[in-house]
Amino acid sequence: MEITLQNRPLLISGQYVDGIGNNRLYYNPLGYGGVTLVDQQTQDIIDLCDGKHSVSDIVQADARESDMVIEEVQTLAVCEVLRISEQFTHELREHITHQRSMACWMHLTNRCNLACSYCYIHKHPGDMSLETGKSVIDKMLESCRKNDIGVLNIKFAGGEPLLRFRMIQDLVDYAEHAKGTIQVNYVVLTNGVLVTPQKVEYFVNHSIGAGVSLDGLGEIHDANRSDNKGHGSFTGAVRGLQRLKDAGIDPSVMVTVAPANMMHLEELTTFLMENEYYFRFSLERDADTGAPGLLSSIPQLIEAFHGVYDMIEADLPAKDITFIHKFGDTSFSRPVGRACGAGSNFFAAGHDGNLGVCGLGLARPYGRLTDDGDIIENMSTSNVALTNANTSVYEHCKECVWRTSCAGGCPLQTKATLGRFDAPTPYCEVYKQILPRVLRIKGLQMARNLNGVSERG
Repeated sequence: MEITLQNRPLLISGQYVDGIGNNRLYYNPLGYGGVTLVDQQTQDIIDLCDGKHSVSDIVQADARESDMVIEEVQTLAVCEVLRISEQFTHELREHITHQRSMACWMHLTNRCNLACSYCYIHKHPGDMSLETGKSVIDKMLESCRKNDIGVLNIKFAGGEPLLRFRMIQDLVDYAEHAKGTIQVNYVVLTNGVLVTPQKVEYFVNHSIGAGVSLDGLGEIHDANRSDNKGHGSFTGAVRGLQRLKDAGIDPSVMVTVAPANMMHLEELTTFLMENEYYFRFSLERDADTGAPGLLSSIPQLIEAFHGVYDMIEADLPAKDITFIHKFGDTSFSRPVGRACGAGSNFFAAGHDGNLGVCGLGLARPYGRLTDDGDIIENMSTSNVALTNANTSVYEHCKECVWRTSCAGGCPLQTKATLGRFDAPTPYCEVYKQILPRVLRIKGLQMARNLNGVSERG
């Protein structure tokens, strides 16, 4: 996969470009090259890549050694900033492999020790039986083997799944004995309050990850996330996070952004970064009414996020921002047509055996665990519109540079708010404003670390 002096490289159109000091950032939303940062010398090369100048012409126009110039053109083509030929692109992508995976939200219980204000789970007594849990695992492993899927990701959720800790242990033990050659990964999605040293020890011994909800500091968190008696959960959540961290587990902090906490994200972000937690901002959802309160505060929400990213930009973290933080389900490493695998390779199993396209979709199940047939095939055929949803063909998304990064946001929220999947997310303007900020921070980090003429990330 090498270029020749006769090749006529062309700058790929439709890229996002931003100036980073004396450097320039390129991001091709349809490519697999991620983010590329170039200095002025490399930019001079790019300026000649109009499909008319050959590599030989470019070499002659540059004062440096020919091998160096050719290597730069090759690097830019590998990063998918430049197009060399269809054959080059084919050979480049031929080596890109995506191991097929399947994921399940296992809803172990409807019960919870908290009563969070924005929770979309309809609380009433109900626990998944061990028999049902084992049947879910059997169905998933059977489907993995049938569809040549090598990785199965299980998310233990609820309610509060740690209320069913014994159940988690039983299901992990069952899956480990039944999985054969399939890789099974486990994550517990918890509010953190019930994380004890004994549970952490079990997590460590069985390589179980953890996602912990945290929406603010002190009373800001407690305003949304308290128990039925009004007692806050911040102290317990932070204690749980610290126990996980002390044991060598890197928990993911899940921040649900809602009207009550959106103006306090800066102090929360400072806390998370100082403690080196991976964190994700998720925008409030409400599929019942289609109108989460956050949708009425879009301008204020954008202002709040700009404050957060201004702060991060002023004190750049040591680690790549896209490694330690995620905005929704955005992706900058490869083009994605839909933000999640709901209805395709991701589903939720309710405590009662009902199946939903995700945890949010359990309120409107599409089937039952006892249904005959392959679980992936049933999921796809029962949710055709969702399975086929792709921002690259949406009328109002297909020309947007961010269409494969935001990938439409939560499709169930879009359907609930706008009545269809093939429409921009109701949070569209937020993504358009914020994704450039995340890329700019990444570009500034790359410029800080720049060694040579170009860097890829």
